[in-house]
Amino acid sequence: MRAWGLARHEACPIACTPQVRWRMQEGHCSTISGMNTKRVGIAGREFVVHGDPGDRYFRDGIRDGRGHVDIPIAVAQRFCDSGATIVDVGANIGLSTLAFAHIARNGQVLAFEPSPRNFALLSRNVAANEVRNVEIVQVALSDREGLLTMVEEVEFMAGSHVEAAGSGPATGHCIEIPATTLDREQRKRGLRRLDLLKIDVEGHERQVIDGARETLDRFHPICVFEFNSYFMVYKLGVSPRRFLDEMFGIFPLLYYFDSRSGRLQDLRKREDVFLQHNREGGFVDDLVGAFHELPGD
Repeated sequence: MRAWGLARHEACPIACTPQVRWRMQEGHCSTISGMNTKRVGIAGREFVVHGDPGDRYFRDGIRDGRGHVDIPIAVAQRFCDSGATIVDVGANIGLSTLAFAHIARNGQVLAFEPSPRNFALLSRNVAANEVRNVEIVQVALSDREGLLTMVEEVEFMAGSHVEAAGSGPATGHCIEIPATTLDREQRKRGLRRLDLLKIDVEGHERQVIDGARETLDRFHPICVFEFNSYFMVYKLGVSPRRFLDEMFGIFPLLYYFDSRSGRLQDLRKREDVFLQHNREGGFVDDLVGAFHELPGD
């Protein structure tokens, strides 16, 4: 597989675009006081990014005047053309959404973010950068419609998550949020293609995938989703190996990014190596599920 340079702060040249539309589904947009602004290079364009200075993700994880890249963005750059359709589940404040909009500049991006605080910033960032091919929706994706309890981690908003039954006392601010499925959302919109599905929902990935089985079977998109073994074990009581077995049953091919070699590796052939890599590297990785072999260099 291709070796990718995923340096967190690579320089990116500037480009441009114009207009935006967004929609809230059974929710209300929050306002954020004391907002800060940074300029960040993502996927070959400079973006204006608004954030809450009290949020560690924005304050420490996003560097003003520097570049930002991660596995989902790198996968989109490698495998999506300019006419792609990309779904961003767990869009947070919008870095991946902005990158996808630029990569798929002649296509479309559908971004889901249920947290009112994050959604307010996502809305602001999409509008501020005048991207015209993004629809953002304030709803959680899951395996069924209804209401879910979300824990907003105010000091680290990227860690906000759906509260799992029996997971112990919540550490943040709890709110009720509406939920639906990707299958329902894509039927409602009449999607004709789906090239990439990115899922980063802090332990709720399996439910999102279960609610997207019709979509996966129909479009066979590349799927990039978070694997957080710490959250699985200590919050969900789920064995990481069991989760991998379930994913092997859904995706014919499953890859992980090996930071040592800078390459995607076949997870079926290196499961033990991956789990050791995951433990030693801080318990959080991105997996790439595919229905066809991903081309190398």
